Amino acid sequence: MAADYNFSQFKYLENLLLVHGLWSYLRIAEMVLNFFYKNVVFVLVILWYQFFCGFSANTFFDFTYVQLYNLVFTLMPVVVIGTCDQAVSYQNAQRFPGLYMLGIEQSRYGMRRFWIYIGEAIYQSLACFFTFYFLFLNDMSSTGTDGDLYDFSTSVSVSIISIATLTVGINSYSWNWIMFASIIGSIIAVHLYAFIYSLLNSAESHGSGVYIYGSLSFWAAYFVSIFLAIFPRYVILFVKQVWFFENIDIVREMEKYGEGVHLSALEERTSVDRLQPFSDSLRSSRKSSFGDDDYLELSPIQPESGIK
Repeated sequence: MAADYNFSQFKYLENLLLVHGLWSYLRIAEMVLNFFYKNVVFVLVILWYQFFCGFSANTFFDFTYVQLYNLVFTLMPVVVIGTCDQAVSYQNAQRFPGLYMLGIEQSRYGMRRFWIYIGEAIYQSLACFFTFYFLFLNDMSSTGTDGDLYDFSTSVSVSIISIATLTVGINSYSWNWIMFASIIGSIIAVHLYAFIYSLLNSAESHGSGVYIYGSLSFWAAYFVSIFLAIFPRYVILFVKQVWFFENIDIVREMEKYGEGVHLSALEERTSVDRLQPFSDSLRSSRKSSFGDDDYLELSPIQPESGIK
């Protein structure tokens, strides 16, 4: 991507690169990777079904779910990441220019992270598909009827959309009210659509909503599939941020616990070493893990002199 900028003084270059450049890089990287992820996880569910229908190209989902997947159900969370996500505050993006190295080193957008997201999509699609496959393999309602193909596919589509939406939320750096509304709104929208659409006589999945939403087995499998799909991602992120953290993780932790958030609070400080984190034990472990040279990368810019 390329763009032209016009600014009157070179001092504005600091804001353009260190703040908006950092934010834009992280937003675009996550938006693109999550866009690939959410499409792959949906398509792979159809692929797993082909192994059970002899690759006959038999339709798995009601076609309206395919049409609305990108258009409605999973659109807003990715859009919010690309426009509103904010990894660190404006003040700390300025004070710690070492964070800009994330873009220079291309640590957030590359083939390695691309394949990590694809691998996650493969795992989540398998977890979701086979959770409901084994459910419908032996499930029977209290009336003695069992589910058909569209009951199965509607259950999978509702679950995979919920999983994809929540995963995009986990991959974001900040859960502001816009992100929260987009995640919850997308999940509510797909449930409402699955139920209301199935009431239409012209719908291919007619009656599926009434059948699955009246079944306790569906709700149990729904939450189990979400847990199986998302829990490994949560554990990996936890381990990464606690034991294999990066500079940006330290700054975000400082913001969370009230250190280094405001620019005025840093005016008289010349290094991160002089900041007091929320716990002395964690402070010592963070610094010793970095080593002296790496730790200095987080040193803030010296306070400006009187020369403008």
